[in-house]
Amino acid sequence: MGYYSQTHLQLYRQLQDGVYGEEDLVLVDRAYQIALRLFAGHYRPNNKPFLMHLVGVASILASVRQPAVVVAAGLLHSAYPLGLGKKGNEVYRKYRKQIAASLGQGVEQLVYEYGNRRWSVRDFRDGEDDVQSLTLDGRQLYLIKLADIHEEFLDAGHLYQPRKKLLWDEDTNESWLQDVAKRIEGLGYESWAQEFRLAVDSNKGNLPDAIRGKAKSSYIVAPGLLSDNHLKNRLIRWLVRHLA
Repeated sequence: MGYYSQTHLQLYRQLQDGVYGEEDLVLVDRAYQIALRLFAGHYRPNNKPFLMHLVGVASILASVRQPAVVVAAGLLHSAYPLGLGKKGNEVYRKYRKQIAASLGQGVEQLVYEYGNRRWSVRDFRDGEDDVQSLTLDGRQLYLIKLADIHEEFLDAGHLYQPRKKLLWDEDTNESWLQDVAKRIEGLGYESWAQEFRLAVDSNKGNLPDAIRGKAKSSYIVAPGLLSDNHLKNRLIRWLVRHLA
């Protein structure tokens, strides 16, 4: 399988070794600085630092030579619904303005539209005509989502989050990963589709329950030891809200 970055320093080296210039690297770094503040202490359901997931998504997009605008948007694709906990009209204008001022309107618009898109299995089972009719922005949104799905399998992360609905359509309870691969191919990325299939097929097996994530969705852990009563109470409140 291909190599994909999991830290921002690896991502920067990947960009430098690729087709990206200095301005591209600066843009991606600014996106990472924002992600760093929004997702500090934030973890995936499999207990993986959220920042590593974001970097992985950006790395996949860079590997298929997407413009730096799309790579930066990939780094922040969860900024509104998870980083800020807002969607749609609930997103404060000042936050949108701040991100647009730092990264440009193109990046911000992609991040905003991605965060407000309700993705479902149907998005990956459309016909070829629907793929060809996509606008440039529509294609870029799909590529970010496809990179987001692919990143789940880079390190067998899906095996560590059994409570998260990832592999199956919630309505039919049928696997739709082959539809994802076909969608990647339909968008013109045959090598990427093959990499995705390899990642899915190579990550199978049983794990001890003790090391599997117990959360249904991403969560935040404050710094400090559990012996700190204040932190302990915060964690208990979070567990009651999310794991009940």
